[in-house]
Amino acid sequence: MELIDANLRRGIYSGAFVLVVYFATSALSKFAGTQTLAFTQIGVSFMASMTMSKWAAWSVAGTSTGLWRREVWLKQRAIRNLSPGKKIAEVMKDPGRSSSHLTSRGTTGEGDLK
Repeated sequence: MELIDANLRRGIYSGAFVLVVYFATSALSKFAGTQTLAFTQIGVSFMASMTMSKWAAWSVAGTSTGLWRREVWLKQRAIRNLSPGKKIAEVMKDPGRSSSHLTSRGTTGEGDLK
């Protein structure tokens, strides 16, 4: 049953994506030759005006941002995988100890932010 549900869900998402692409391309085809030329020229002139040092800076910034987001995701995944065992170990060590009430992702709860 789960396999059918997963495949049905994947089919719905794929169909929705295809519809979005279809409608986007049909909407953009209405503008063909009218305003797209101006937008293309702006983009080309912007990219041509960038020097190699700017390209390198943007590349380093983009790569660093991507690596940072991946590190955050990996940290949250590790905390999520380790938190059940940590809770059991804390209860076994000292059952009367109060908890910090961190979520299973390692972030603070909704009420703690106020």
